[in-house]
Amino acid sequence: MNENVLRRVTEQLRDEEGKLNGEMVGLQKQLAGLEKERARIQSALAALNGGAKRKRSRCSAKAVTTAEVVRMIEEELSRRGSATEAELKQAVEQRLGREGRSRSGLHLRFKAAMNDIRFQLQAGRWTHIVTKGPKCAGKDSSLL
Repeated sequence: MNENVLRRVTEQLRDEEGKLNGEMVGLQKQLAGLEKERARIQSALAALNGGAKRKRSRCSAKAVTTAEVVRMIEEELSRRGSATEAELKQAVEQRLGREGRSRSGLHLRFKAAMNDIRFQLQAGRWTHIVTKGPKCAGKDSSLL
């Protein structure tokens, strides 16, 4: 008998806990909505009173540079051999996403990177031109 009583009390307490959890979730959603509404009203009041404008939040992820895009394209072309522009852009975007980097400004930096002399378009596919440094020994050393 004691086990039945204990089981019923346990079930009642768990039911009560479930109800309270449900109420808490509802109240948390209501609170979040009220906080948004208050922020909207505060913003409107600040605008009417000539107060400071709302601060823009900045992205915490670091933006990519053109040099980094060039390096990523070189690595992708070294791995693939050749690729279309769309494939390269997608690969760079995916890599930035994996690294937690911002894609802000990528379009312009990607265009600039594709104009680098290390890349060549052949039959609709981009390839990487491996450049060699000047020779330092032998017959061609006089050209330095």
